[in-house]
Amino acid sequence: MKTVIKKLDEMTAQEWCRLVEERIKVFVVEQDCAYQEVDQDDYHAAHLMLFDDADQLVGYTRIYRRSDGKVTFGRVLVPMQYRKNHYGRQLVEQTIKATHRLFPESRHFDMPRKRLQVLPKTKMLRSLPAVCAIRISPPQIQAVPSLLRYKAARTESV
Repeated sequence: MKTVIKKLDEMTAQEWCRLVEERIKVFVVEQDCAYQEVDQDDYHAAHLMLFDDADQLVGYTRIYRRSDGKVTFGRVLVPMQYRKNHYGRQLVEQTIKATHRLFPESRHFDMPRKRLQVLPKTKMLRSLPAVCAIRISPPQIQAVPSLLRYKAARTESV
């Protein structure tokens, strides 16, 4: 696995288009949510990309400081064909570590999570974005896998 972090002005046009293509696939098409996918935050965000040994993009997230000064990350995705490989856990762990490296002065950041909603008529589950503020300091990074297991268990019980 390889983790690459780049700002927008460090990316090639090909890299940026590949990321936008995946983001639209996941957040607009798969989730059936029409919204402004590319926004002002992309200009100053650090874009974290996770690649497998075959140099395929298997995960992405962006990390940035919001206008209110809080550090956050979002647009967390693993392309559909790689979801069975459990790359999401590695992606979130790398994102949290990178957030502390990029913003060492910040001890609080907003971490996205998802909640599930049953769509009327279809009985299908739809993932909706939600944000919870949590505090993770560097010594607690090792505890992240157990935090993720706890959150996954709570989500599955919904």
